[in-house]
Amino acid sequence: MEDDNLMLCSTFLKDEFCDALFQMILDKSPGLVLQKFWSICGDDVFNGYYSWLNSGELPIRINDKTIVLISKCDNLNSLKEYRPISFCNVICKILSKVLANKLKRVLLGIINKEQ
Repeated sequence: MEDDNLMLCSTFLKDEFCDALFQMILDKSPGLVLQKFWSICGDDVFNGYYSWLNSGELPIRINDKTIVLISKCDNLNSLKEYRPISFCNVICKILSKVLANKLKRVLLGIINKEQ
């Protein structure tokens, strides 16, 4: 029981956030973009989470949406050639997955298979 408590209270690691992102079934652009560019933005994403978790407060605007236009082709002539994507809820989903992964390790030891 003490080991479980130590694990739950342990410092979060960048790998836990990377694992959570890549475990998620992502059928929308924002998560796929984060997966594709994790090597570029992973440190910034982790540092944001880490500071939020250490302060005990998530930013007030965590559920705000950012809409970005991604080009579909090289020679752009009209707005139809852009694909809008919205970065919403992905940040919350990753954080939830990290917390669930930690909790899952404890629950497997205290809940009987038959339950």
